[in-house]
Amino acid sequence: MNLTGRNVVVSGGTGFIGRLVFQRLRDKGAAVQQLSRRAGYDLTEWSKLQAIAPFDTFVHLAGRSFVPDAFRDPRGFLEANTVATLNALELCRLHNAHMVFASTYVYGDPQYLPVDEKHPLSAKNPYTESKLIGERLCAAYLRDFGIRATILRMFNVYGPGQSASFLIPQLVHQAHIGRIEIADEAPIRDYVFVDDVAEAFVSAVVRDERAVSVYNIGTGIGTSVAELVSLIQRHVGVPCEVNCLHRRRPGEILATVADVSLAKAELSWEPRTPICEGIAHSVAACSDRVAN
Repeated sequence: MNLTGRNVVVSGGTGFIGRLVFQRLRDKGAAVQQLSRRAGYDLTEWSKLQAIAPFDTFVHLAGRSFVPDAFRDPRGFLEANTVATLNALELCRLHNAHMVFASTYVYGDPQYLPVDEKHPLSAKNPYTESKLIGERLCAAYLRDFGIRATILRMFNVYGPGQSASFLIPQLVHQAHIGRIEIADEAPIRDYVFVDDVAEAFVSAVVRDERAVSVYNIGTGIGTSVAELVSLIQRHVGVPCEVNCLHRRRPGEILATVADVSLAKAELSWEPRTPICEGIAHSVAACSDRVAN
């Protein structure tokens, strides 16, 4: 796969997923511009974005994603994510470029498992709402201006470099200090390794849609919190006390599992990292931080 001659913008290019996407696109020969606050760009400030050099694809990964923050500051959260997506699409309109949009699990309480892309949509929190608004903006820009888009609905992404506020980094850290406390051991999620997710974005750039296409990015396998704890304990390799509070969050979705057959068929992408291997990488990365 050679992307020489392609000009790609990656927003959030220094983030958890974006840093890998940025590097892999460069490794494949693409000319890549990085849009991040660290590089001096704020996607919510339109006046500072119009001087960006021409491009043919915009990979939009920037945005706020920590759900508790969405409940603490819903207005700021929704405004930041929605305005950033609108500005990214407007840049695509100006350059007649392809949009690759990072979405999330947007299906609410599943009516069936695994969940495919035809499942009814339902927001469960301000974060999910911001992603549904982004998807609708993509559809509007196709309808009104012919701007094509690929939407990747990521399930639960994890791996080295993830913020310590997310579940798996929290559990790994707790395991290293010998005591894990979880609210509820029952919820099942489809955990997909960050390296595999980065490859999905590269595949989406290569595909270069002529419409709006939507793909689930997961593994097709569900893992409970209890199973996560067991895997992490095994890889940390030290005795660990586990305390479950049996406290279910209001509106908790009990199980999410992705049907990824469409991504396999049309993006030529599939997850390659089993959960046991991904957890091993996550534990090793945490161990390195502790050692240093």
